[in-house]
Order: sequence, then structure tokens, then C-alpha cells
Amino acid sequence: MEIQTGGILVAKMNRERAGLWCLLGMGCWLLLIIGCQSSLEEAPAVRETRYRGILAEDPHSTEARYGLGRACYEQGKYDEALASFGAVLNADSTHAGAYVGRGGVLAQRGDFPQAVAAYERAIALAGGCADAYQGLGAIYLRTERYADARQAYQKAIELEPDHAPSHYNLGVGYS
Repeated sequence: MEIQTGGILVAKMNRERAGLWCLLGMGCWLLLIIGCQSSLEEAPAVRETRYRGILAEDPHSTEARYGLGRACYEQGKYDEALASFGAVLNADSTHAGAYVGRGGVLAQRGDFPQAVAAYERAIALAGGCADAYQGLGAIYLRTERYADARQAYQKAIELEPDHAPSHYNLGVGYS
């Protein structure tokens, strides 16, 4: 039964409110799910501590050293990150991820020629490394080489279609 009050159908208004509350409820569930997922991921400081513990027991663990470099990089500890990536490359000169990490640190420091060289070495070792192309694209954007940036981001997306940073930065490269 619909009741008309002041020209507005109350039943219709209640349906619209119900739809709005339903959308809000779904949004809350989505945030809850995302929140639960992100709480399962370790913070960089926690990972740093874990990797330092592994390295205390096995100083030659290349993957723990690489993980330590990434954790340090994420915390802005660039000297430590660079040292960790360097140690990985001393042990395994074919570790593409360490070259990507090295490129990231060097780019943060503004040493673009060396960062480009590190990313290109990663690509030479593992041509399917979207993160290396993403890093190159970021440098090209910062140095106003827009066509090269777009090409790098397109390659990253070709390799990894869901690579969100490359999609975003490709749009920036066109603006």
C-alpha cells in the first residue's frame, strides 16, 4: 500500500532508502574484506625483523637478503636497501629482482642514468619483468620523456595486464 504525503509516495521513498542502505551495507562488507586482507600482510618493519632473524641464522640466504632490501626500501632506508641488493647481486649476478630494487633506490636518489642501467639489466635477465618496465617508465616521466614512458608502461601492461601502477602512470603519460 502506498501512502501519498505532500506529493511524495512514502513507499517509493522507503524503497529508495532500502536500496541506499543495501549499497552502503555492501560497501561496508567490501571495506571489511579489504581490511581483513590488508591486515594479513606484514608491515615492512615486521618483514625487516623477520629477514634479519633469518640472516642471523643463515647469512648466505640470498632470498632473505633480497627480502630485507625490499623491506628497507619500503621504509625509506635506502642505504640499507642498496647494501642488501648489492649483496644479493654479489652472490647472484642474475637476480633480476635485485636489479629492480637497485633501480628503485637509485631513482629515489635522482641517479637516473644508473637507475635506467639497473632496470635495463633486469629486463635483459628477465624480459617479462613488469616492475622493471614500470621503473623505467617512472624515470622517463620524471625526465619528461613522455613517449618513452608510455612505451615502457604499455610493455609492463602487456606483460602483466593487471599491473595497476602502470595503468595509472600510462594515463599520466598521456596527460
